[in-house]
Amino acid sequence: MDAPLWLRAMDDAERERRLELMLCYKPDIKPEGASRLRIEPSTVGYYVFVWLDDDSVAPERDHLQDTLEMAKEQCAENFAVPETSWTAYEEAQPLNGWTD
Repeated sequence: MDAPLWLRAMDDAERERRLELMLCYKPDIKPEGASRLRIEPSTVGYYVFVWLDDDSVAPERDHLQDTLEMAKEQCAENFAVPETSWTAYEEAQPLNGWTD
């Protein structure tokens, strides 16, 4: 399947930047002090969603960071998740009932 016309019209650098903005991230390891984490892009930056308990249906906390790198740094400092321990996925999964 071909990419949409608006995506094909961009140069490689712009296309890569736009595709990165559509990705969500989850850690490859269990965070310390939280049940789950997810980094999700928004129009104003990157949200770090934090589930505190295994039984949590929705995240109890969210933190907004300006860049993906800042979001990963926050998770490294607050939850001991190394900045290299994240997996990207293309489709956002619903916040309610999201599982690892």
